Amino acid sequence: GVFGNQHAISLTVGLAPKPKKKEAIRPSVTAAPKREQEIIYFCPPCGEKARVKVEVRLESTFTATLLDREARFTLLKLVEPRIVKPGVYEVEWDGTLQQGTSARYDLPYVIKIVYDHQTRYVKTVAKAIR
Repeated sequence: GVFGNQHAISLTVGLAPKPKKKEAIRPSVTAAPKREQEIIYFCPPCGEKARVKVEVRLESTFTATLLDREARFTLLKLVEPRIVKPGVYEVEWDGTLQQGTSARYDLPYVIKIVYDHQTRYVKTVAKAIR
């Protein structure tokens, strides 16, 4: 029927109890071991060469190039790309650039070596005096 002058509403609300605080499970994150930067100092006027030994573990493409100090530009091909079998190989640089010009002393250069489907960068610095 018709409601009167007063209305009544009843509401029951059931709230779930607060969950106990659980410690957040965080995955164990460990930083990769920091590999010390390889730097080779050598004296071209003394007949020394920058030499890098490489242990190839998989049959893969092997190549080495000389880059500028920021590893942006190719200055010289040290080893032409080729397929190699597992073994120990050596990359060497005598301190000369294209057309036989000498590298600038005390200026870093980078040797980029590709093998085992990975890339390795080795910084080299030619010195005038040992």
